[in-house]
Amino acid sequence: MLASSGIVISLHAYLGSFSRFIADDFCSYYYAKELGVIGSAIYWYRTWHGGYSVSFMDTLLVPIGPYRIQFIPATILVIWIAATTTTIHFWRRDGRQARDILSSVSFGMVTVSLTLLVSPDVAQSLYWWGGMRAYVIPIIVFTSYLAIFQWFKGKHFNSLQILFWCFFSFCVIFASGGFSETFTPVQLVFFLVVIGAGLLFRKVRVNDPEFFFLLAGYFGALASLIAMVRAPGNAARQALYPQVGSLPAMFSIAFSGFIDYLVDIARIPDEIFGVFGGVIGFAWAGYLENSNNAGKPWKIPAIFVSGLIFAFLCFLPAAYGIGSKPFGRTLIIPGAMLVASLLVTGFLGGKWLLSKIQNRRLVHLFFFLAATILLGWSAYLQSRDMYNSRQTFLEYARKWDEVDTDIIRAKQAGEEVVYIPSMENWANLDRPTDNPKFWVTACYTQFYGIQVLGPAWEW
Repeated sequence: MLASSGIVISLHAYLGSFSRFIADDFCSYYYAKELGVIGSAIYWYRTWHGGYSVSFMDTLLVPIGPYRIQFIPATILVIWIAATTTTIHFWRRDGRQARDILSSVSFGMVTVSLTLLVSPDVAQSLYWWGGMRAYVIPIIVFTSYLAIFQWFKGKHFNSLQILFWCFFSFCVIFASGGFSETFTPVQLVFFLVVIGAGLLFRKVRVNDPEFFFLLAGYFGALASLIAMVRAPGNAARQALYPQVGSLPAMFSIAFSGFIDYLVDIARIPDEIFGVFGGVIGFAWAGYLENSNNAGKPWKIPAIFVSGLIFAFLCFLPAAYGIGSKPFGRTLIIPGAMLVASLLVTGFLGGKWLLSKIQNRRLVHLFFFLAATILLGWSAYLQSRDMYNSRQTFLEYARKWDEVDTDIIRAKQAGEEVVYIPSMENWANLDRPTDNPKFWVTACYTQFYGIQVLGPAWEW
């Protein structure tokens, strides 16, 4: 599991090393530098979207700069794996068997690699700054929050310490909810379900510190949803898209997009092999748990169905906001929820199987062969495709470096206008045209401080 997922993640880091500024990045950098942390957040909140946390993230572009952006995808992958590994390690600590960090790292890497596998547009979700900071960062923040909650459970705190951790819970969730409209409403529903189920099945009591920690998270999620919805810039952006006339139409669009997403996963060999291999691998881990507590059998389908519901809820904001299915880059968020639910389902299924089957040697052999073959074959297919696509990323990086040098040279020479070749990119995002008022052209011009014009748009 560690080897197959490690190869895939390494190739993602390799392709990400060819990242450069594209489209929105030029404007994000310019306004972050000119207006500062608070000023840029207010500007985008009033004129374009409610993603206040995204605006704060954009201020990191100023110290990073356009010439170190290629290190960001690999760095984000390391942070993501660390957060997932920590969460899994704390989650598994209740078992009787001592947990070594290597197995948790293995499970963390499989989780991250499978999330990328079921995401239809990794180029925009991970390699491009504009997509990464809006859709991958909230996954990392929320995953880290779950790790902290796992650590928090069972601890004894005084009233002042509980108050501090509740404030911390509120702030983290409020921050994670400010990245993407896709994630914000799902976060709120998550806390409603967890708190409600915890009280219903007496896993959480009203006077427990865990209850106040989760309740603070709920209010953080509610506040973030209100802040996102109330943003004045939403009206300007929604005006560019068709509006949904009714609630049934919105659910119809979301459901259609969700089914198409699931069908795409099922019909692509490397995705279906990888998902099944990951589920079997986690089932193997559950089977090796050596715990007498197999848990309630109904939890297995409940976790799976919950994952489907949460993933579906991610499709509703797009149906409401733009009247269509969500963009491919946003689907990394429902992908993360779907993968997490499937892997937890596999783990619990493996624990249940331990109490039902006595022939451990045969089961071990099946799990070993199935997980190794499926994950290995999926990794091979992914690696082949990613390696074959490297030339596209390499050529754009070379062109970007050459154009960047030409623009700077023209500015230093005192020229008023510089003409650049077509900047088609692997993310399929807009590029500068001969229209100085076109938004990408304006972004380039603001960033470089010289009028930049590209070739006419070819329809």
